[in-house]
Amino acid sequence: MAKKTNLSIIPDFLRPENRPVQYFTKDYIDQCKKMSLLEIVEKIDQQQQFFWKMHQEKNHDESILISLKIPKNLLKKFRALSDQKNIKYQTQIKVLMQEWLLKSS
Repeated sequence: MAKKTNLSIIPDFLRPENRPVQYFTKDYIDQCKKMSLLEIVEKIDQQQQFFWKMHQEKNHDESILISLKIPKNLLKKFRALSDQKNIKYQTQIKVLMQEWLLKSS
């Protein structure tokens, strides 16, 4: 039997559902074939710097666990709509909070 991975210890950006998918055109692949080793190393370095910059900006604020009482029916409908739109409901709650703060400031 396959060993089940404990996803709670895996950082968000490494979870399978959060991994980006890249598609490469034939032109891009042909262009890459013409690159020197130094150009390849520089390109990889640029991409790593960009990745870490974006990751640090995204996760610049430490998250805290909160407890919130919500009417059962409201949560059920909210989760169903979030599932229908393929959005995690807790993520959608955070988005709504951020949007409200932006409108209020």
